[in-house]
Amino acid sequence: MWTAIAVLILGVLGAGVLGVRVRIGRPSGSENVVVVTGGLPAFTVVSASDVRTRKVSRSAVPAGAVRSPGAVRGHYVLRQLDVGQVVVRSAVGPPSPCPEMVVIPLPVDNDSSAGIRGGTYVDVLLAPTGQGGTVVVLRRVLVIEQRTTASGHVVFLAVPRDSERAIGAVAGRGQVILARVPGGT
Repeated sequence: MWTAIAVLILGVLGAGVLGVRVRIGRPSGSENVVVVTGGLPAFTVVSASDVRTRKVSRSAVPAGAVRSPGAVRGHYVLRQLDVGQVVVRSAVGPPSPCPEMVVIPLPVDNDSSAGIRGGTYVDVLLAPTGQGGTVVVLRRVLVIEQRTTASGHVVFLAVPRDSERAIGAVAGRGQVILARVPGGT
């Protein structure tokens, strides 16, 4: 009789331990994550109205999900984000220096982009080739992102809105040279 009671007690305890292990192995419940309220094109600065928190099933939370809207407000997004999409850290770039800035892509076909990453500050020299054109120099420009393409490198720079036209006049008709700014990590 005591053997039967001992087996029963051990069985109940064993089932309880296994039950705890099963519950621990399967995420249950929900977590608050940051989601996009409206579509955001790549290189847009996130405003307060662009994101909110929403409870999502733990099993649906992607790796690197952002938990606080404050962690993304005022930052660039590095790729398009759709309505309702959970924001992940890899989609969030550096903070915007100010609202008067725009992000422009520039092809860089030389080695001056080596070692330059998003969040780095650079000086930019746009030198037109051939007859005519004006050299454009921009000081302390924030690199948002750098991508490698089949034809070389493309850097995405945050530049003052009022310099966009001068850059457009030279871009594609000359050479882009980047120089890292000392202390411009």
